[in-house]
Amino acid sequence: MFAVKIEIIKIHFEYSEREINKDEIGVTTMFKTYDLFNHRSINDLVPEIIYYYLFKGLSLTAIEVKLFKTEEYKGWLSKTFLNYYGIDTEKENKGMYADKTVPEVVTELYKSSDIAHIRVAKLLKEKYL
Repeated sequence: MFAVKIEIIKIHFEYSEREINKDEIGVTTMFKTYDLFNHRSINDLVPEIIYYYLFKGLSLTAIEVKLFKTEEYKGWLSKTFLNYYGIDTEKENKGMYADKTVPEVVTELYKSSDIAHIRVAKLLKEKYL
């Protein structure tokens, strides 16, 4: 939780010291998005983003509409959290667990030697089991 907040603030300050080009707008816009969910713990929110992406197959923008009631951020916020936890949003991970239950996936991920898998398993377990 704390590391993510620091990372977002760091990004914001780096970009605020110089002119921002259009490719960086998603990153800086992400900072003000934090106000949308500051009443919730990141540890409560991130598992939902992971669940909607991996289990329900929602697009990055659809996840934000569901959780934050806005399309303004065009999926950047969801993408940032998923990528932070090692979930590649450029490949075929979306909906990859659509035919499995959360307990099945958590058990499978805990068997992995990849630390990113263990981190995701822990988040899902704490939220849903």
